[in-house]
Amino acid sequence: MRNRKNELINFINQCGYREDELHEIKNDASFRKYYRLLNRDLIIMDADPKKGESVINFKKINKILKTLGFSVPEIISVDEENGFMLIEDFGNKVFTKILNVENEKDLLKRAVKVLSEINKKVSENKSIIKNIEKYSIEVLLQESNLFILWYMQRHMKIEIDDASIKDFSKILENIFEKILPIENTLVLRDYHVDNLFYLNERNYIQSVGIIDFQDALCGSTSYDLISILEDVRRPISSELKKEMINYYIEEVAENREQIFLETEFFSIQRNLKILGIFCRLNYRDNKNHYLSMLPRSLEFIQKHIKKEPYSELNKWMSSFNMISKT
Repeated sequence: MRNRKNELINFINQCGYREDELHEIKNDASFRKYYRLLNRDLIIMDADPKKGESVINFKKINKILKTLGFSVPEIISVDEENGFMLIEDFGNKVFTKILNVENEKDLLKRAVKVLSEINKKVSENKSIIKNIEKYSIEVLLQESNLFILWYMQRHMKIEIDDASIKDFSKILENIFEKILPIENTLVLRDYHVDNLFYLNERNYIQSVGIIDFQDALCGSTSYDLISILEDVRRPISSELKKEMINYYIEEVAENREQIFLETEFFSIQRNLKILGIFCRLNYRDNKNHYLSMLPRSLEFIQKHIKKEPYSELNKWMSSFNMISKT
């Protein structure tokens, strides 16, 4: 009979370490598990293939980001078949823990600078993402449908017919086609304060350590930009958010109106997905602390959806009493 713990111990032993050096790290929203090797500056990633996890994409995206000059964990050893990886430990200065009113502007500016540099460097070397799948409307709709399944139907217990579900998808598709996000760079998709580390001993760009990028796709940086600036884990002021978006626009020299349209759209789409994912984590995985962040996701949606490009989506959501009329 398969024993995951024994597989883990075998991998550790093959790397030259002992079971008693392991310390499990509190996990977030995925099925992956992480262990710190005490006093070794090393992390074990446990990505069980039987649970749909993989270390292969992590390796692939890690190589791309490392080639472009960004701080990603050094990969020491990999067992692709069983889903184990020994990687560099970035320490404890995760943005979630160290951000405060004194340093938030500096740290967020560093994080935004990383995104602008990813945009520019990929633009100069398009072939580096030639084998990366696109963040297409089909993928976006698949994500957004989690909102209907887990938030509307399971959490809110709203009855919704097939015709209304099709309308929802068609409305999002129409918005996407109207905005036409620029799909020319690498989108990390989990670029938020839980996945960024401050590596103060490294130079400016490399002072931001990046993890959890295995689901990266080819798309618009605006998705990652709004992910870090409208984060349900740690919201920032609207003034600072606008300043950071303007800073990004100046860095990449892209059309201001287009970037603002993209960030608004991706904020709405992403928070629809978040509402679904957080409810799924509660009902399927018994991780109920995510429910406390649902109101913030709704607030982000509420803030953008009243604008003209989203009138049909606003109307659709209002028909289910999910958007206030104020």
